[in-house]
Amino acid sequence: MFLKDIFYNMCTADIINFYRQHLYVNALTLMDLTDDGVDIHEQVDLMIRSGQLYEFLDKCLDRRELEIIVYRYGLYGKSPHTQSETSKKLNISRSYVSRLEKKAIEKLKKMYDTTPF
Repeated sequence: MFLKDIFYNMCTADIINFYRQHLYVNALTLMDLTDDGVDIHEQVDLMIRSGQLYEFLDKCLDRRELEIIVYRYGLYGKSPHTQSETSKKLNISRSYVSRLEKKAIEKLKKMYDTTPF
């Protein structure tokens, strides 16, 4: 049933009472008025997980894996690069970059899976 159907069957006094009850119960908050369409819960979750990622990078990756992940994905304010660019920079084959990258990502995933949020 639509709201207009409910109002059609109500007298004016009932409609005024309805508005008074719901106006105070469902009052707009400053957040409602300034909502920019971004879910604050998702932002907080992203910030927490980003912080965890940087901790995990230092905890579980060796120097070479860390260098590859940072260079490939543009962490610590750097720009991201392709596997080919990474291989040239580190003077190793692209397939070796791929293997080390995969190994590093598996280590990071394991840390996320075993660490409480």
